[in-house]
Amino acid sequence: SLPPDLARINVGVEVVNESAVDATAATTEQINVLIAALTEAGIAAEDIQTSSFSVYAERFNADGTPSQTVNYRVSNTVSVLVRDVSTLGAILDTAVRAGANNIYGVDFLLDDPSEARSGARAMAMENAKATAEELAGLAGLKIGRVISISEVIGSQGGYYSNQFTAMSIGKGGGVVPVAPGRLELNLELQVVYELID
Repeated sequence: SLPPDLARINVGVEVVNESAVDATAATTEQINVLIAALTEAGIAAEDIQTSSFSVYAERFNADGTPSQTVNYRVSNTVSVLVRDVSTLGAILDTAVRAGANNIYGVDFLLDDPSEARSGARAMAMENAKATAEELAGLAGLKIGRVISISEVIGSQGGYYSNQFTAMSIGKGGGVVPVAPGRLELNLELQVVYELID
């Protein structure tokens, strides 16, 4: 169970207009304002990446009936890596104030999971040995040398957002409250031991 030290957000702008060209132009102008605001707020250029761009023709009204006119919905979204989780609320607030009207989720991450994975492997090995000793003891045996070790990939390995418990709210009004919580690392090893009398 670990606190995250990175966050990734997807923020963007969406414009609807009867002209696809005008909608694209307005979206382009607004996404440039948004990127400039994020950069000014301390996000490095290499941590901002276009994640989606779409043009969609709307030919139906909200009630599902055919529309007399066609509206074009243009959306441009960037993925933003926030390297200081404590500033995430302020970054979200900056994005909204800069014109972002689409925000798709917040993912919390670890910058370097290698140390955490090594720690989890050590704990898994201790657990495997204790379990093997208990099972062998129930059969009146003891464990000997390790025959094989394999790490199970894809079954449960990976990080998952845990309960959001730690509220991080910046000073001053208007800052979006953020709860980074903790990440749970699940790692599974299969260890085969020799059994001896």
